Formats: sequence, C-alpha cells, structure tokens
Amino acid sequence: MLLGRRCHDDSLRTAAINVCTKGRPVGAGSDHPAARNRSIANDLSTIAAANRWESAPASTVGVARALYFVLDSANLLWAAPNSFVPTDLLTIRAALAA
Repeated sequence: MLLGRRCHDDSLRTAAINVCTKGRPVGAGSDHPAARNRSIANDLSTIAAANRWESAPASTVGVARALYFVLDSANLLWAAPNSFVPTDLLTIRAALAA
C-alpha cells in the first residue's frame, strides 16, 4: 500500500490501514482483493466522511492504476511494520480491474 505525503496524522493512517487490511499484511490470506475492497467500502466511506476526506472512487482508481501499473516485481511494497514484499503484479491488476 502506498501512502501519500499529505497523510501526516499517524492515527488516521493507522486506522485506514487497519480497516483496509483488517490488521493483516496486504495480500495475506485467501480473500480476493477486489472482494475485500467491496466488503470494506462502507467502513472506508465512514472514515472518509468523519474526516472530511474527498471521495471520488473513479478518480481514485484511475490514480491507483497510474501508480501501480508501472511497477514491476523488483519494486517493494509495504506489507506490515518493518516488512516489505515484492510487487505481486497479478494481484494488483486483479484488485484494480474495471
């Protein structure tokens, strides 16, 4: 999971990461990423509304595709505190599929 430089509040960042990953490293378990994203959509919407974050799902997915689709397997992504894993291109493409 890549986080932008504008996310300075560690408590909000940690809450968002924990909601997104349900406390597990990104890609852990057998949950399909797209299904997991749909299952937590309401939680993320609640967090966004409570913090007055802009919500534009189509634009957000477009930005995520632009950022992640140029990565290759040599890039490391954050999985958990002090843990980085190689980019899993198939999982990323499946998670960001239309």
